[in-house]
Amino acid sequence: MLARLKSSSIYAYLRQIKYRRQRQAFNAQPKTTLAQMRAVLLDDLQIAQGDALLVHCGFGFLHADFTPKQLLELLKQIVGPTGTLAMPFYPPGLSQDWLKAGRIFDSAHMRCGTGVLAQTLADDEHSHISIHPIKAVAAWGQHSRLITAHHQRSQTPYDAHSPYYLLAQLEHSKSIGLGVRNCSMVHCAEDLYEQDLGYLYGDKPFAATVIYEGKQHRVTTFVHDIREPLMESSTFFDLHCPQLVTLSQRLVSPCYAIDNSKLLPQCQQLFAQNISRKKS
Repeated sequence: MLARLKSSSIYAYLRQIKYRRQRQAFNAQPKTTLAQMRAVLLDDLQIAQGDALLVHCGFGFLHADFTPKQLLELLKQIVGPTGTLAMPFYPPGLSQDWLKAGRIFDSAHMRCGTGVLAQTLADDEHSHISIHPIKAVAAWGQHSRLITAHHQRSQTPYDAHSPYYLLAQLEHSKSIGLGVRNCSMVHCAEDLYEQDLGYLYGDKPFAATVIYEGKQHRVTTFVHDIREPLMESSTFFDLHCPQLVTLSQRLVSPCYAIDNSKLLPQCQQLFAQNISRKKS
């Protein structure tokens, strides 16, 4: 009965009304100023000079009165010349569909699927993008070349050759979310420490073409092919390691920070106890 109700046109119509009202309420909120964003980063999340940040951003959820470029410049200013910024730079759509279609990853001629801030970072003349067809990283700062140098060697996208792991090895490495609570570093923990990757990845790797600095590279990678329902990273953190999460509710949407040097060992311990993102 419930399944039939959820598939009905009436249910769809009621959902549209609900989301329209939510959007109207969201738009009625005061715009977020750059000064408020600075306070979130400095005071709430304790971001500082020299930090190495893996940034996730839902710019639309910030309800900002500033541009993505202004936010990027603020982040650069806060971490300073000894800091590093990195952001997931994925192709649009589902990774599996992208690979099956034989698409070529060329960061210079495509718009990424991970948001306008990541695209703004990738467009920066001083940024570097890792060589990977589905889970590339755009990076800026002191260690940007170091962390993006070996991604083409990764068998799974977030393993020990990936920018995610290499960034986590830097001093003062943090994952942050601005307007969102998803966290790519949990995938890195899974690639490193899960004993059974079978429920996360398909049976066979894909070979795909990446264009980097005008040259073609052939990269082989496994792709997520989820075979069991998984909880979101935020739910996993809230249930199993809430002490690691610094959460700010200052804005209309939440922002968070996590110390990567604590997150990865904690995940390793949890996985050893057979605690994962699998839904029971």
